[in-house]
Amino acid sequence: MSASPSSHLLQHLLATDGEALGDLSTWLHEGDGDLGRLGWDPRRAVVSLPFTQEPFGAGGLGPRHLRRTWLYDEFELPLLACRLLVHDVGRPRLSHPLEERTVGLLGIAWYPAIEALRIDLADGGWIELPCDHVFAEIEVTDRVTSWARRRVGRWVPYTSTFHPPPQ
Repeated sequence: MSASPSSHLLQHLLATDGEALGDLSTWLHEGDGDLGRLGWDPRRAVVSLPFTQEPFGAGGLGPRHLRRTWLYDEFELPLLACRLLVHDVGRPRLSHPLEERTVGLLGIAWYPAIEALRIDLADGGWIELPCDHVFAEIEVTDRVTSWARRRVGRWVPYTSTFHPPPQ
């Protein structure tokens, strides 16, 4: 993330092997990726993908209880500005033409047979990053980009997360 007085790094996750990449993938899962800001710096061989994600306890942030009904408990949770950085990669290959949009992220995996890291997208698409080894990181800042609501069922076990309508 670009350093600014209003945002500070809360957490930094690094992966240099497949197992650690699995941990990054768990953090990335269900984040909202900003494909319009996907960047590739060929000189530094780095791909950057901004995304938003709930804090998972980073910086002591978490859901705030809003109300309780007989059906569910409702919580409000912050969505933080994050960035996935993948180093030592070639030009990204995309399953669909790149366009400015937000898409759900499913995870990232290493495929040694094709020498690529692959970011799977919720719309069925993917981004492949050619490379011969794993070197990826996630930066989590304290900048809240938006708020989401989560309902957790009290009698019927379910959970749903949604963005509240603008007021």
